[in-house]
Amino acid sequence: MIAIGFGLAKGLKYLMMDGMKLFSSGRRNVPQGFTVVEAMIAVGIIGIMAAIIMTAFNTARIKARDAHRVGDIKQIQSALELYFGSRVPQEYPPASPLCDATHAYGLEELVRRGFMIAVPRDPSLVPDCYLYTAEEFPPRRVYHLGAILEDNTHIALKADRNCNSRIAASLAGTPHICAAETEYGPPGTQFDGTIGRIYDVAP
Repeated sequence: MIAIGFGLAKGLKYLMMDGMKLFSSGRRNVPQGFTVVEAMIAVGIIGIMAAIIMTAFNTARIKARDAHRVGDIKQIQSALELYFGSRVPQEYPPASPLCDATHAYGLEELVRRGFMIAVPRDPSLVPDCYLYTAEEFPPRRVYHLGAILEDNTHIALKADRNCNSRIAASLAGTPHICAAETEYGPPGTQFDGTIGRIYDVAP
């Protein structure tokens, strides 16, 4: 019995050794996985590609939001002109320093009078009201309307008004004033349309 046991143990030993040799020789013919360096290079390339895609995506979103803003300003302009033509004497709505859920620097008057269903709001900025001020005292024959763009190279900025309704009438001769001899108000509604990113319009 002892002899048989030793024989089986010896046979099992040789069988295991042959199996390990076969496994070793077989592994040499199987393609190896990525090395650590190769994996790091692959991850780096994927990261660079993801960054490029995200940058392009963000740029496209900025352009879309700015196009939305320019379109909103044109829509508000049309409503302002309809409002102006309906009034006796003709004038634009007064400006207000309030911007909240129900106020939009005075532009909510366009909704109240039925010239807009709702005042357009900025798609991403806070506060989300577009900039608006009008001549302080009636009849208000001038206004200053604007939107803050995200892209300071937007083509619309090459054809906007570029005026500053913060300049008092006493400085009417100052360059870029919106309208000579005009006081804008109330306080807090005036804005400087000469700033690079502000797309501003006026009558």
